[in-house]
Amino acid sequence: MKLFGPPAERKNLPPSQIWTYHSTVCDVKLFFYPEIGKSAFRALTYQIDERGAYDATHNTCLSSLAKLPAG
Repeated sequence: MKLFGPPAERKNLPPSQIWTYHSTVCDVKLFFYPEIGKSAFRALTYQIDERGAYDATHNTCLSSLAKLPAG
């Protein structure tokens, strides 16, 4: 939340939560799962779908999301 702000979409698919962020260059999904024996969720994996040229480092995508205004 500190880096990208609130997600554009949230989906609960027990036991996971999926947060989706959109920018003009990509979509990013973060997959959260609960810690065993705890109520806290941690990001376990992610999916990046880029539009246009593929960037192996995803720097352009992540920079575009970090620049979006929160809220």
